[in-house]
Amino acid sequence: MIRNMFAGLILMVAGTTLGAQPSRVVVEVKGLACPFCAYGLEKQFKEVSGVTEIRIDVEQGLLSFTWTAQDPVDKKEIKRLVKKAGFTAGMVTVREADGGMRQGQSIKEKDD
Repeated sequence: MIRNMFAGLILMVAGTTLGAQPSRVVVEVKGLACPFCAYGLEKQFKEVSGVTEIRIDVEQGLLSFTWTAQDPVDKKEIKRLVKKAGFTAGMVTVREADGGMRQGQSIKEKDD
């Protein structure tokens, strides 16, 4: 009996740990021309809860980050944040850890 309860507890903990895999988001950013511009964009995305590992490639005009929150990624919200930083967002690609693609519902800024 105790062995079965212990096994069930282990499965429950493993299920919650493995449930939410981070997604990698890549955003085409039009008008990104210099490191100072990149800093403004990075600053905007650092304010978003669930965004980690922000990388900006000025030469290619790309912003990428890891999305770790439970909520799905919202491409419209990402584009709004890029615009708020003074740029125009092009294509937004979301790749899940398992290689799949998805479009989400929402991401929320900290202190909203």
